[in-house]
Amino acid sequence: MIKNLSIKDLDSLDSLILNYFQYTNRPSFPLKERLAEGIKKETIVVFGKYLNNEAIGISVVNLNSVGINLFLDNKLIEEKKLINVESELFNAAFSLMKKNYKSIKYMGPVSETLLKFFEDNNFQSFNRKRMSIDNTQIKALENPFCPKGYRFKDYSTDLRNTLAEIMADSHFNENHPDGLIWGNWNGINGCLDLLSGIENSVYGKFELSDNKIIMKENFPIGVCFVTTLANDIGYIPEIVISRTEKQKGLGKILLIHSLKEFINKHDSSPRVDLDVTIDNNYASKLYSSIGFKEVTPYIVYVWNGDKK
Repeated sequence: MIKNLSIKDLDSLDSLILNYFQYTNRPSFPLKERLAEGIKKETIVVFGKYLNNEAIGISVVNLNSVGINLFLDNKLIEEKKLINVESELFNAAFSLMKKNYKSIKYMGPVSETLLKFFEDNNFQSFNRKRMSIDNTQIKALENPFCPKGYRFKDYSTDLRNTLAEIMADSHFNENHPDGLIWGNWNGINGCLDLLSGIENSVYGKFELSDNKIIMKENFPIGVCFVTTLANDIGYIPEIVISRTEKQKGLGKILLIHSLKEFINKHDSSPRVDLDVTIDNNYASKLYSSIGFKEVTPYIVYVWNGDKK
């Protein structure tokens, strides 16, 4: 039995959550509290599968990131020799989302059953990786020199439309891997949705002065956002340079400036993280060149409509 869970149903997940973290050996976090908050804010939908009133798995629909997460009681599933739990839970979430979204993502462990589901439903796979640079390395970076005619300034919401145009032209389009992964952010309106999410702390705590724009004379040509995750860890949800200004080293200059400004303000931050698509060779090489190291490789499975 699969049902849509309300906040009052979440207490039935205690055993599942405990076994999930123990079985997967993943760092625990207050999952139930986050689910309750998301349901209350209507940013999360949770489906649960039960066996004799005992929760054996949940699929979590994140309406902000347009993604699906699975949390399973693998210990119980193996003991009971249950099959197709992943695909049934995923399909419940997928059936809800594909009515309203043209692009849906999944990042997580994939069984043969779930992989078959992805193949049958025309999902594409993209290799990604989490990268990190620590506080000490950032402090050791030389302060960047901003070329004549260019200058840095703090992020300003009145420049949102111009920056959305730059982002859409640069990589949030169907000709770029990032545009294929985040199809809902493609185009100017999609990028405005992303900027709204960043500003509203969807991707880490947002503080206006932590986010830097690079200007050419009086016109913005790039932006780097740095938010704050749990334990004061910095995170870069987006960095972009105008397509007409690329190949000038401006992305590296903006990135280093943003990192050093963030660490100067948040001295207790142990590191800054980001995620990158491996096929995006330019970005990967840029991050590696200043000291970012790969932490975790992973695969994103993406549905972009019923494309054959």
